[in-house]
Amino acid sequence: MNKFLKVMFALVIVAMTGAAILQIVAPEYMGSNAAYGISTGWQREIGFWNLAVLIILVTTCFHYDWVYLRAILLALISGWHWNWNQSLSFIF
Repeated sequence: MNKFLKVMFALVIVAMTGAAILQIVAPEYMGSNAAYGISTGWQREIGFWNLAVLIILVTTCFHYDWVYLRAILLALISGWHWNWNQSLSFIF
């Protein structure tokens, strides 16, 4: 991976980490400017999905082999599990 791509990955990782933290910790703040309004469960789901995607991005920066493929599997499984948060907030 060339240096430009690594810099771009680093910028995306920093931006997604900040967004994930804000969407999980302060969903009302993040939802106040959203077109669909404040939905705590929805904002948290986006935050947890960002964490799952971060696993893929960080691993891609450092590895591109069997470790990479296992990280994608981990990200997909954890994203699926973490997104039960919206289902639970809809039920309760």
